[in-house]
Amino acid sequence: MAQKSKYDLLMRRRIATTFEQWVEKEFISEKEMYNFLYKARGIAKGLGMQHIEYMAADKIAQITDDSSIIWELEDWKRFLEPFQNVLESEEDQHDVHSQVLRVVEKKNNEDVELTTAEHDHPEGEVILLIDNDVDFVTNLKNKLEEEGYYVIIALTVTKGYKHFYSMNPDFVLLNINLADNKDDLEKFGAAVKANLTPLALISSEVGEHSRAAAYELGATDFIQKGVLDPDWFIPYLKNRLSFSQKMLIDELTGACNRKFMDRALADLLANYRRYNEGFAVAIIDLDFFKKVNDTHGHIFGDEVLRRLVQVINEHKRKTDMLCRFGGEEFVLCLPKTTDEGAMILLDRIREEFAKEQFVSAAGEFNVTFSAGVVSVNEHNNNKEKLLDDADKALYQSKAAGRNCVTPYSADLDGPAVKKLQVLIVDDDRLVRTILMRSFADWDPGEGVEVEVHSFKDGQDLLGAKWYNPNDRYIILLDGIMPKMNGVEVLKRIRADYDDKNIIISMLSARAGEANIVHALELGADDYMLKPFKVPEVLARISRLSNRLLL
Repeated sequence: MAQKSKYDLLMRRRIATTFEQWVEKEFISEKEMYNFLYKARGIAKGLGMQHIEYMAADKIAQITDDSSIIWELEDWKRFLEPFQNVLESEEDQHDVHSQVLRVVEKKNNEDVELTTAEHDHPEGEVILLIDNDVDFVTNLKNKLEEEGYYVIIALTVTKGYKHFYSMNPDFVLLNINLADNKDDLEKFGAAVKANLTPLALISSEVGEHSRAAAYELGATDFIQKGVLDPDWFIPYLKNRLSFSQKMLIDELTGACNRKFMDRALADLLANYRRYNEGFAVAIIDLDFFKKVNDTHGHIFGDEVLRRLVQVINEHKRKTDMLCRFGGEEFVLCLPKTTDEGAMILLDRIREEFAKEQFVSAAGEFNVTFSAGVVSVNEHNNNKEKLLDDADKALYQSKAAGRNCVTPYSADLDGPAVKKLQVLIVDDDRLVRTILMRSFADWDPGEGVEVEVHSFKDGQDLLGAKWYNPNDRYIILLDGIMPKMNGVEVLKRIRADYDDKNIIISMLSARAGEANIVHALELGADDYMLKPFKVPEVLARISRLSNRLLL
């Protein structure tokens, strides 16, 4: 067999073996596909197999190496159909044993090693070593690969930079003395930091200047090259990789965190724009969660959050991504799903979660949630609009009595007026009158309707039917009043009503750190001392309302 035919056969067998491995999986990640195509293009170029090189380059241009998108069997087979056609049209039945082909190109005095093997696809974490000490990196590479890591070597910072973007490594080890200039290092450090990738810098010099330069660059660690030993470096590496993975996980619940959510939505939106592949997003919010914490304690509140995540994970697909949005709110990203499909899933999860029985010292209790669902379309194909539409649908679920799921519709974009109620609670009639008149012409912004009410004391407020869960409230509460002082009223409001739509600002003639701290500990959001100037009160309330109306 001619040498070129032998290499050609090896290349085709490698592609076939990769596809066989993928068929056994339920799905593959876009990162896996990118790595496969990137390596196939490089190897094909080295072997002069231009048809495979060009096919790989064309496919690489359509995907990204840092995507969290999942490809199911039929999807990746359709996308990579040109490669399958090559295998079918030139099928070779020769038995080819597992072997490695190394093609070395000399370019700009830099060795570029292209490796192929039947089982060459990286299964473990990807480690990027950047150092021109060949003996050092080769020895470390061998030790790491014995532990199951996939190791890439670059002899220059420039090549390391290219590998970083093409292979998206999980960890980078860089010799700080390798760069020709500081700008190269700073550029590389910024890229690694933006990708949340652990970076360890090594140097033969261990002076304070080198150590300071490493940390200024954004390194997580600075290691003296002469003492780096695989026996301790491998446990160290496992520790850093574990920490890196936790950066995208909410520690309390085990759901993904908001950083991951931003990445996931960016990937889904990119896929929608490129392939018109739809998806749905749901915002889930536990009902009356504050009462759970107040009645049963925060330990049981945390248990409710964890159990909600467990129930959702039990019912969602592996490709669906659950993220904690903040507090008791979660976002569920559902690839290749319509809003109708999302509604069916969310209703099933809602019904199952409502059956969950929790037990504390205060007794048994159940918790429900409300949700809003939206699917992507040409009018909402950006993150902010998608989440805003889902939030509008969630708001409608709460207005309908909670414990339900609502799909977004254009009707919810109607007037979309939010009602902001300003409640003035003060036993001084003159203060009430001045504040009432001051707020009469106050305009907090478009789409907000303001109502102002006054109460002569705390009992007057608590005895009134003032609360509507769909409205927002700013309460100006006097700290010292007859019958019931402001602190008692504050405690009652925080115990009985939802924190998220009520802001309380205490008004008091008493200065002193102890009084302020006490009010803030009990749930006050702000504190103003009498006598006050009306323009200052309006400016302060305007800032508070911005928080409330987001």
